[in-house]
Amino acid sequence: MSEDIKHLLDSWRYNPEDDLIVRYVRGEDRRTKIQMRIDLGVMQMELDGNPAGDRPEGLESYLEYYEIQRRQYEKSRVDDYFSLSSEDCKKLRREAIRYYYRYLCLMKLEDYSRVVRDTQRNLRAFAFV
Repeated sequence: MSEDIKHLLDSWRYNPEDDLIVRYVRGEDRRTKIQMRIDLGVMQMELDGNPAGDRPEGLESYLEYYEIQRRQYEKSRVDDYFSLSSEDCKKLRREAIRYYYRYLCLMKLEDYSRVVRDTQRNLRAFAFV
């Protein structure tokens, strides 16, 4: 099987005049995914959970992981405060961008309850950082 995706790109043309080109597709795992056509390719995201399908530290997201870390830290410390490293912030930023891309697509697809879910999640991430 070729790894070349030219056939996919040719069958789903990019038009810079369109504001956002998105669709639902059924994945090989039988779950619904979101695809967004971009200038030089296609982005694919999970409909629910982590957009990339990752499970960082066994959880849905790094945000969830760091929130747990902070709660554990606050239970064990009195005088000090919890902090994030620059690498931690990069992970959270990269993750927030993925959720942002997904809620842009969901807005175009008029799936407003999921738009609210992902938007609230990113607002929580901003407040956390």
